[in-house]
Amino acid sequence: MKNIVVAGIISFFLIAFASCNKSSELGLNIFATDQINALFTDTLSLSAINESTDSVLVYNYGSTPFDSLLVGRINDSLFGIQESQIFFKPLSLSIPSNLGSAIFDSVVMVLGYSVANNYGDTTDLQKLEVYRLTEDMAQTNVIYSTKKFAQESTPIGSISFIPSPNTTTVKYTPDTAAITKFDTTYFPPQLRIRLDQLNPSLLHLLSSLDTSILGTNVNLDTIFDSAVNGFTICAKRTSKCMLSLNLSNSSSTATNAGAGIYAFYHLPRDTTHHAFQLQTGSISPRSMYFTSGIKKSFAGKYLNSTTTSGDYLLLQGMAGPNIKFEIPNLKAWKGDQKIAINKAELEFTLKTTDAQAYLWSPIQQIIGRKPNASLIADYSDNLGLSPSTLPYYYSGGYLTSDSVTNVFKQKINLTHELQRILDGVDGPTIYITPNQKQVVAARSIFYGTRDPKRKPKLSITYTVLK
Repeated sequence: MKNIVVAGIISFFLIAFASCNKSSELGLNIFATDQINALFTDTLSLSAINESTDSVLVYNYGSTPFDSLLVGRINDSLFGIQESQIFFKPLSLSIPSNLGSAIFDSVVMVLGYSVANNYGDTTDLQKLEVYRLTEDMAQTNVIYSTKKFAQESTPIGSISFIPSPNTTTVKYTPDTAAITKFDTTYFPPQLRIRLDQLNPSLLHLLSSLDTSILGTNVNLDTIFDSAVNGFTICAKRTSKCMLSLNLSNSSSTATNAGAGIYAFYHLPRDTTHHAFQLQTGSISPRSMYFTSGIKKSFAGKYLNSTTTSGDYLLLQGMAGPNIKFEIPNLKAWKGDQKIAINKAELEFTLKTTDAQAYLWSPIQQIIGRKPNASLIADYSDNLGLSPSTLPYYYSGGYLTSDSVTNVFKQKINLTHELQRILDGVDGPTIYITPNQKQVVAARSIFYGTRDPKRKPKLSITYTVLK
């Protein structure tokens, strides 16, 4: 037993010695700032520019898709008009085999609210319209936010409403035993759009899917999927809110009507009410089309200019600007020394009046990431990456405030990336972007590099290795 303990102690010190004598990708965060040989600096100069984004990746076949998508048209006095249109293709996984004589009562699109990503004033009136697509979404495996699928000219459904993202949805179903009674079912908050003008050809297609006519060897789901290109939801009114709708919940249960399109029908001489669901789950193609008026707005004059970016730094979700940072004298500061970064934090100060704005609240979490020539602000290999599963070296950036001074700040942990820059693995450029940028409509204004008191600051705790 004694030998085991001694061996364990020796192994621990060998591992600790090895860890302290090489520059690992994880940095040396285990060192406290007051530990021997730990040094500190926050005087490195920074250069920054607000870089406009033409498009972002919104769908990549084979990757985890976003759970929620944005729809709406808002007019921000500082950033201009921002608009998002949703496209999706529902999949039929269980079409009934007896629809030949079905009488369709109604067709309803059901989508949940993604409350955390709603942006602006949800008490403002919204007007949405639904159209059928004339271009098949399934033929496109990689979709950017500049892709707008062709659609029919006449809507199949529309709704004017005040959103109720926190109000339970109640469904009343006729009782088959007593026609004057109804069964009541409660669901989480939903947006339900009746598709009363649904193209008759779709209803005809559904009613023609009957195994007694087509034969039992025919795959009804395959026939449907090849005949239906998809649908789009777009805003027809400029409002004070960008809605976030959830397409992820595909399965319908007694307490949760899954997202999708529901066809309600009955059969001749049958009092039973039937329904089947066209699902919009994780395997269903979906995308968003973004348009922005930022270039003609107040924020536009601060884009793509090292001069004006010194006044204010801008971040925006969707296809809005990112902040491009460089540390010009980092290599000169390092010199011939071998440096291990214990901790590196980049701190921004939010423009106070922007933080206090009631309508357009700032971005809640920002992250730093290394540049990519083709996908600057996208998660090309994992679109649905959530804050809890982000690699630690992209973490941080949550909005905090001082209760005394009412100053709002955001800090980003750049320990990993700064170490890679020092080691020559990456170049000196870092992009700052909203976390899950594609499904965030918020924006932030920070003080720029020319502000003497509130400019961005890079704080580094480091150790010079012998």
